[in-house]
Amino acid sequence: MTSAPTGTSIRWLPAAVATVDALRAMGADAAGHACPRCGSDAHGIPWARSGDMRLAASASRHGDLLLVATRPLTQGALGVDVESADAVVDAAVVLHPDERGVDPAWAWVAKEAIVKRLGTGLRTDPASLRLADFAVHRLEAPAGLVAALCLGPASEHP
Repeated sequence: MTSAPTGTSIRWLPAAVATVDALRAMGADAAGHACPRCGSDAHGIPWARSGDMRLAASASRHGDLLLVATRPLTQGALGVDVESADAVVDAAVVLHPDERGVDPAWAWVAKEAIVKRLGTGLRTDPASLRLADFAVHRLEAPAGLVAALCLGPASEHP
């Protein structure tokens, strides 16, 4: 497991905390949501601003915990996800043909982080993505959970 890469802030909070409030607790002056499909500000991709700096933001909830990540938007979008370490995941649904032997639960969390980073959500078939093509980090997580952070294409994050 790794901690957050340089320039990225990670925070675990109670799931009852609203994402916008979590972003403010992390230092944002303003925060909200923007849905790329319908334009709503009631749901969608989180956004934040701290002073003159726009922040990329992502959040994921599991059980009674909320995982939130931010970094300067100049470094690009990011995505996070958290799931139970013993989640039962159908390998055929999540694994790319090149990913034989990869733990399906880890692949699911990593690919959820990837599709959040891409901004497509599960409109993108997880099995169409190869983990090796993305800079995905396994984050330190509370016992019984696995968490992932995607920073973008692997070619941009050697």
